Amino acid sequence: MGYSPGADFGTPAGRERIVAGIAPGYRGELHFLGLLAEVALLLGAAAWWLHDVRPWEWLLVPAALVFGNGVEWLIHRGPLHHPWPPRLSYNRHTLTHHAAFSDEDMSVHSWRELRIVLFPLYALPALELLVLPVVALVWWTLGRNAAALFVIASVLYYLLYELLHLAYHLPADHAVARSRVVGWLRQQHQRHHDPRRMTEGNFNVSIPLFDWLLGTRLRETSQRAPGVRGRSHEVA
Repeated sequence: MGYSPGADFGTPAGRERIVAGIAPGYRGELHFLGLLAEVALLLGAAAWWLHDVRPWEWLLVPAALVFGNGVEWLIHRGPLHHPWPPRLSYNRHTLTHHAAFSDEDMSVHSWRELRIVLFPLYALPALELLVLPVVALVWWTLGRNAAALFVIASVLYYLLYELLHLAYHLPADHAVARSRVVGWLRQQHQRHHDPRRMTEGNFNVSIPLFDWLLGTRLRETSQRAPGVRGRSHEVA
C-alpha cells in the first residue's frame, strides 16, 4: 500500500489529534486570502510580459492546462502517496490529510481545518520553480508571450485545483457542494479518500483527464460490509 497509518487513521480520533496539532495562531481565512493574493501576484507578473499576443500563441493556454493535469496526476500518485525522501509531501498529504478525512467524512468542521486541505503557501512558488525548465524551453522555442501564457495557465490551473479540492471538502449541504459538476467530481475524490483505495487511483483532484487516459479512474463498488473500512481495490 505504501503507507503505515496508525490505528486512528481516517477516524474522528485521528482528525482530533491532527487538528489539535495545528498552531494556535493559524487562521484558515488568512490562508485562503494568502492563496488568492499569491495567485494574483504571479498572474500580474506574468501578464506584464505579454505584448501583442498573436492568435496562435493562445494555444499555449490549453496546452499548459493539459500539462498541469499530467503534473497533478504524477505528483499525487508519486510523492504525495509514497514515503520518498524527504517525505515532506507524503507526511503532509497521506499521514495528515488522508488521516483526517476519510470517505466516510470528508467535510471540514471549522476554518482551522483548511490547514489540512489547502497546500502551504510555499507550494505554488515551488511548483513554478519545478516547471521553470519547461517555461524556459517554451520561451526559447516559441517566444516570450508563449512562455508568459504558459505561466498564467499553470497558475490558474493551480488555483482551480485548490478551489475544487476545497469544494469537495465543504459540508455536503453547502450550495457549492450541491452543484451538479462539483457533486460529480466530489464523488470521484471521495472514492480516493477510501483508506483502502487511496493509492489505487483517482489521482486527478481537478479534472480526471489523466486518470481516464492512464486507466486509474476508480469505479464505484458495492457498499462495504458493516465494520469493514474501505471498499474493494477495483480499478476501472
